[in-house]
Amino acid sequence: MTLSPTDPRPPGHLLLLIGSNPVPNAVAARRLAGPLTRVSLLHSSESRLVAERLECWLREHCALSADQIALVALDHPGDEYRPAAIRATLNRHLDSRWSQADFWLPGAPRTVHLHYTGGTKAMTVHAYDSLRRASDRHDAVNEFSASYLDPDGLCLMFDDDSFVPLADNVLKMEDFLTLHGWSLATKPGEQPVSEPQAADLAMALCHDHAREGAEAWDRWVGSELMPRVRKPKRSDVPARLAGETTAWQPAELPKGDFLGGKLKDVILPWPDSPACAAFTDELAKHSITQQPLGDCAAALGLSSAKDLARWLEGQWLESAVLQALLNHQEALKLHQVLMNLNLIKPAKIEFDVIAIRGYRLFGFSCTTGDQPKGSIKQKLFEASIRARQMGGDEARTALVCCTKNPDAVQRELESEFDLKNKIRVFGQAHLATLGEHLADWIQ
Repeated sequence: MTLSPTDPRPPGHLLLLIGSNPVPNAVAARRLAGPLTRVSLLHSSESRLVAERLECWLREHCALSADQIALVALDHPGDEYRPAAIRATLNRHLDSRWSQADFWLPGAPRTVHLHYTGGTKAMTVHAYDSLRRASDRHDAVNEFSASYLDPDGLCLMFDDDSFVPLADNVLKMEDFLTLHGWSLATKPGEQPVSEPQAADLAMALCHDHAREGAEAWDRWVGSELMPRVRKPKRSDVPARLAGETTAWQPAELPKGDFLGGKLKDVILPWPDSPACAAFTDELAKHSITQQPLGDCAAALGLSSAKDLARWLEGQWLESAVLQALLNHQEALKLHQVLMNLNLIKPAKIEFDVIAIRGYRLFGFSCTTGDQPKGSIKQKLFEASIRARQMGGDEARTALVCCTKNPDAVQRELESEFDLKNKIRVFGQAHLATLGEHLADWIQ
């Protein structure tokens, strides 16, 4: 295998096959297309909107004009699987375009390149054959070549077995959203953040959870935290005798703390357990003792007692993951690290934490507590689907949790859903040195 020049000469005509995910084509086009390149986007009826979004992105990020990009539509639904339809559409497009005297821009090389990462297998096979044959019969074309995106090597692989590294071909979260036509949630508190909440406390909790602290923390959350901050259900409140009658009536429910009560005035007894020593020691550094939750939240830089309660219940692990990634951001060449990414289009989707290295998306799902293995597997599977929807086949997904047997969960999910080398589960034994384990995986 040989290495092509770092910047291969842009072709005079670039053909891209458009499937459901535009990210690979965007990455390839930014490296392959030049100022003198004309680009054709072969798409089906189902991928037309994908092609249109990619066209807009190419015009902005590759400095291509509108007349340099042509959308080539397969005529009928299902044509992306019909060899005859693919060949007929491409032959018609290529013969008409290449026969035009002004098709090749002044100074452009008379070379044609096919990038076939997107599209169906039928589109790949028959586009390659059609383009090669058309190049042979047109005197105006001097050379034909092809490439695809290698998701494991993060490089462009060419048909002569050479390759070009693409690790530095950077996309940002905004690019992923634009290419997919997705929108961020706009409500307060649902915006992505790049700084963790109460990072020191979060890392202390990670240290505690790596030992027997996980069980002690769960007991404290269940017996001390949640009874004080969550409105009980009516079925949880004992009935009382009504006056002199013998009829029992439900007791009056207390006003909900999460639903507008006085959560900020609740005084919470912090864990009194050697297993939670790192957390309580860190609290002492902030001069936080037995005081109302509203004051504690302010001391930790959280906006409200409600946010503090939710953070203590489980969101602390997201902060710990974000901080662990930030600690290694420069060494790992992570271009963007974000927490709390909430999307409202095409549906309500949430990413706990994401990191982007080059154009590869790493999605992190976080869950605390001693949950059943089935629940953990389901959470990781859903996170993997979301990450691949956003980042394509190059995306990778990790679950950070407190399970004592993460390898078993990972093996089962890899086997059941063909996700080998695409997912990773980090459990209790990884938490004390979480940053180092995340860094080893990303590298």
